[in-house]
Amino acid sequence: PSRPAPVNLQKLAFERKTVPIELEIRVSPDLVVRDRFDWDLNELHSLSPADFCRGLGNLLQIPEKEEEIKRMTNSILDQIIMFIEKNTFFPRVRFCKREE
Repeated sequence: PSRPAPVNLQKLAFERKTVPIELEIRVSPDLVVRDRFDWDLNELHSLSPADFCRGLGNLLQIPEKEEEIKRMTNSILDQIIMFIEKNTFFPRVRFCKREE
């Protein structure tokens, strides 16, 4: 598994290191699961967004799993990046790239 790029979180206040994440997961053509949870930036190296989404995809038995996992991973990464940019004084923070 690839390691996430280093992230400079020193510009974030301690209480600002929890990112609220919202996901919409298409479980079947007729069912979409909406979920909200917090992503702890202090625990970046324990579980990557891609690994989290792969586990979630397996748990929910999502059809067309690879495409949905990529979409969920990119959504989490986008939300983390937007949060960091919004809450840092210098928004030039390095974070792992979106999956293509």
